[in-house]
Amino acid sequence: MKSRPRIRSECLLAFSLLAALLPGFACRPKAPPADRPNIFIALLDGARADHFSSYGYPLPTTPRIDEIARRGVLFLAAFAPDTVTRTSLPRILSSRYFSKDMFGVDGHRWGIWREDPTTIFQDFDREEISLPEVLSAQGYRTMLITNHKAITPMEFGRLFDEVIVVPYPENRPPDEETAARALAWIAENRDRPFFVLYHVMSPHHPYPAKAEDSEFTGGEDPARVKWVKTEAIESLSELSDGWTADDRRILRGLYDGNLRHTDNWVGKIFDRLGEWGLKDRTIFVITADHGMNLGEHRRIHLGGDAFQSIAHVPLIMAWPSRLPSGVRVSGLVELIDLMPTLLELAGRDLPRGKTMDGGSLAPFIRNPDQGKEA
Repeated sequence: MKSRPRIRSECLLAFSLLAALLPGFACRPKAPPADRPNIFIALLDGARADHFSSYGYPLPTTPRIDEIARRGVLFLAAFAPDTVTRTSLPRILSSRYFSKDMFGVDGHRWGIWREDPTTIFQDFDREEISLPEVLSAQGYRTMLITNHKAITPMEFGRLFDEVIVVPYPENRPPDEETAARALAWIAENRDRPFFVLYHVMSPHHPYPAKAEDSEFTGGEDPARVKWVKTEAIESLSELSDGWTADDRRILRGLYDGNLRHTDNWVGKIFDRLGEWGLKDRTIFVITADHGMNLGEHRRIHLGGDAFQSIAHVPLIMAWPSRLPSGVRVSGLVELIDLMPTLLELAGRDLPRGKTMDGGSLAPFIRNPDQGKEA
């Protein structure tokens, strides 16, 4: 485990944000060594694959991500290891079918770690190691930027050299600030290869008002839209009992508006890496820790049984200088395999005594009609 991540001064942060947002303001970042590509994972919390237009959704929810997918590899049948962030994300980053929860059950409410009889004697597997720890030990600068209210620098964040928490206010999406601060950090750390986990919550509820909403809920009754928003955020049962077909359609529209907004900022980050000459030296990944129930199976949130709506997630990889473009892998894959895939592509090895449960997906990129048996 690492020491507490460093905290930058407000003056330096302001300068960095200007550098990220204004073309030409910052010096052009230097490229990292050719044998150590950067890795950028855009983890869109709650993003379900079947609502991406690149996965066949009939509405234009992800035009920018579609462009990125056409320049890389899209996995049509990728599945998350669990249905909530607390258990799914540590498994993704350690390539483990079981990994200790990333924060306590009550951590986001009371700042405490609550144990129960099934967890109190659990400890970390001594052969387990996380992707940021492997990369940091091999000269990478690592950073987690997140909107998740339960993630803190002192728990899950300790795996990274630096943690930036951008709160998700209910009255506006956090994507613009999150993207700006991520780009500012990249500009500051241009002299070394970097690993960024860009964990943005806006595909997830709440559903703050934004320009993209009109495209997906513009013709709906405003009073009913407000009711659906309130129920989707505050419902204690998390069930859609009593919801009408119209209510579920509005919920899908609100979700699609969030996804479209997020798509725009993911595209801007990808564009800026190109402007800085970093695109060909960066493995750019788009995925999710879980999907989201939007009225299916009587549920309106995350969690619960691993139905397609909650377990089938996007997985897109682009690396223009190394990966082929326009590849669509149809076989079954898992996010347990993401860490070994990235380590193979980057030419990095595990430390002695450490292991992973997953395997590299590189063979399926070369043979896109193949996949895992189960």
